[in-house]
Amino acid sequence: MRFNEAHDANDLVKRLINNTVLGSNGARYRHLHVAEHLKLLDNPLFFSLESTARCFGAICICHRGKAQYLRYFTFDSAFQSALSLPKTNKPKNATLKKAVENFFNRTAELPIYAYIEPENIRSLHMAKQFSFEKWRQITLFHFSRIKPKAKDQLLRISYDHAIPFVREAYKQHAFYYENDKAGKFYGWKTSDGLSIIVRVHKTAWEIKSLKGKYGAWLAKLIPFIPLVRNLIVPKQHTFIALDSLVCISGASVSRNEVEAFFSALLSEFKVKHMMFWCDESSPLIQSFTLPRWGILQALIGKTKIHVVVRGTQPEGPLFINAFDLM
Repeated sequence: MRFNEAHDANDLVKRLINNTVLGSNGARYRHLHVAEHLKLLDNPLFFSLESTARCFGAICICHRGKAQYLRYFTFDSAFQSALSLPKTNKPKNATLKKAVENFFNRTAELPIYAYIEPENIRSLHMAKQFSFEKWRQITLFHFSRIKPKAKDQLLRISYDHAIPFVREAYKQHAFYYENDKAGKFYGWKTSDGLSIIVRVHKTAWEIKSLKGKYGAWLAKLIPFIPLVRNLIVPKQHTFIALDSLVCISGASVSRNEVEAFFSALLSEFKVKHMMFWCDESSPLIQSFTLPRWGILQALIGKTKIHVVVRGTQPEGPLFINAFDLM
């Protein structure tokens, strides 16, 4: 076996990431469309453990000006326990752990941050072994409609038009950065003119298990549950996610308008489910009128996600790019 560093994912790394099932004690799912997502990464650096025909582990860090994002940290099950325990008696595991630590040390000039679900105990242990510390939590909401409605008030907006508004709104948020490759910007027009701007990402997951003790069993039952089966398709669950939410200064937007906007986005992308990760401590989120979320939010509820940081922890609320979590 050998260690490899590159700025692009080779076929062995792609295969490992594509086959990885995320989560442990909570929901478990597999990202689809991995090949397309890898093309959209911003300034990636891959570190992998490979043989001639197989990749046993891969790390990907995206360099973002004043910070770095840990996009992938995935290892074959044979090595996961070695990376999550304080000590190991096997020389090959000790060598792997030292190589990973050296990789992080070489990138130590800037803080590295990552997202970990609280139920994913193994990932939390691994993060601790490599000096990542919990910084804050973010929240995941689910917006859903069985019959989304198209609206003429929905506008497609260019990146160049939208980004000055986003930059002004989020420039004081921690880990703010701009990626012109991922997502599409949309706006909402009211009597006040352009009132809301968001970026939208579309993807699909294979859902292996839902949250809870009987999550795997429930995932198999979904096709037989009225209403819910119209919203979730476990084999290939296609959905959208929002970020860079900006309410234009001076615009008045009611809850009904927000719901109509989100519903129109579902209709535009021909899906019935939207995920929205946010830092509830952000003044932008606190001042925004949140919608009535719908059936999935009632069933799933709020999901809290840890943000862990290796290095200096920043001040202020967090800027979240939904693409990082998809």
